Amino acid sequence: MTKRNRLIVLAICTVLFFIITPYIILYSLGYRVDFKKLRIVATGGIYVKAFPQGVNVIIDSKTNDKTSILSYSVFKQNLLSGVHTVLIKKDGYYDYQKNLTIKENEVEKLEHVILIKKDIPFTLLDSNTDYFYPSPNGNYVLLATITANTAGSKKIDFNILHVTNGQTQSFLLDNLLLSDQISTAIWSEDSSNVLAKIGEHYFLLEPLLPTPKITPLPFLTSSEQATFNPQDADQIFYIKNKNLFAGRSTVPIIKNIIAYQVTQNSIRSLGYDGFLRTANLDGKTTGTVNTRALVIKNKSSYTILSYKNTVWLQEDTLLWTLNQTSGVFEDFYNPVKKVKVSPDGQKILLHNDREILFSYVNSNVPEKIFLNRLSEKVSDAFWLGDHYVVFTFGNNIIISEIDNRGNINTVQLPNIANLPDGKTVDINNPLIYFNQQDKKLYILTGNNLLSSDQLIP
Repeated sequence: MTKRNRLIVLAICTVLFFIITPYIILYSLGYRVDFKKLRIVATGGIYVKAFPQGVNVIIDSKTNDKTSILSYSVFKQNLLSGVHTVLIKKDGYYDYQKNLTIKENEVEKLEHVILIKKDIPFTLLDSNTDYFYPSPNGNYVLLATITANTAGSKKIDFNILHVTNGQTQSFLLDNLLLSDQISTAIWSEDSSNVLAKIGEHYFLLEPLLPTPKITPLPFLTSSEQATFNPQDADQIFYIKNKNLFAGRSTVPIIKNIIAYQVTQNSIRSLGYDGFLRTANLDGKTTGTVNTRALVIKNKSSYTILSYKNTVWLQEDTLLWTLNQTSGVFEDFYNPVKKVKVSPDGQKILLHNDREILFSYVNSNVPEKIFLNRLSEKVSDAFWLGDHYVVFTFGNNIIISEIDNRGNINTVQLPNIANLPDGKTVDINNPLIYFNQQDKKLYILTGNNLLSSDQLIP
């Protein structure tokens, strides 16, 4: 090779070095050339954590990564800013797809993805149930069946179902009027007793005794808002004649109130003067919560709700939230049918006949985040862990994520439940409950009580 050719080769290599080296350095620092905009830009990334193991994570229909038994997560970096499509799939499960907006030098996270099985196995727990009431600890379910007899009255057959082993134990309440129905059945905080209202009468059920026991509670007749003391399952609080009582005592603890809430060591009560006050369990006032009185409507129903350090108040279908700064109750949303707090205590789930929404409770200005608006009437809704919800309308059961970035992923469960013996049960106007302890969905359809396999980790 001549000296001239060597100089040419050296010059070319030098030029390539100065062209390629900056690109390599920029590439290693997370920069790319955006050929559409003809400029150098910083990149971002997507972090995905999904259950179950062994899912395929596909980004923009190009890259395909798979989680393993050692890691449920995938991290994809060096993505240009803009909208990217994430598809998560596994055989036998419904696909999950999310459009995420990636920004320069930032990582978008999908940390709570749960794929739902297309064919969820169900177990038939009972085929003759009219009512069911799960215990707070998730270990028991109170079942009730009402039958009429020829004497013009009826009886209620109670069964306590032990969730862990599927065994049941029966006890009976007889000689009820034909008009009597179970209005409410409230478990004590320690899951030992049940307070049941049947017709206009209250009964104490002790289903976990060696011989289950039912005791009439005549002192609760004409009372309202009866509930257990969270610290003592043998003590019942209730309102009668606008006063709060505890147990069989005839001396009121707090006077002239329309609603109350008992927490671990205190009582919140809403007086007819429009002020929400705190007191100890003996009724001694310890403080006033709001600085401006609410206008109390005598014919309205009030429920006090408190989560973390926030206070909410439901007046019929109107939900109030307490402004932590001003101490004034502010209109949050209307109509609201039911309110449920998430297991982590950070969020509340709201629904009315047509809408499903939620809000974070640890904000002084809580935001309303809508998940779904429906043309049919919503029957009920529950938290499915901390990041999913399950709700019913008509004959349909829907599982939805709460991540409202881009599209919201929802799954409609089949209207037929498959049993281990090959039989099936049609899902018609279901009543549902999700047990946060065993992670199973309980469904009452007709007189059949079903439980699913574990749905979430």
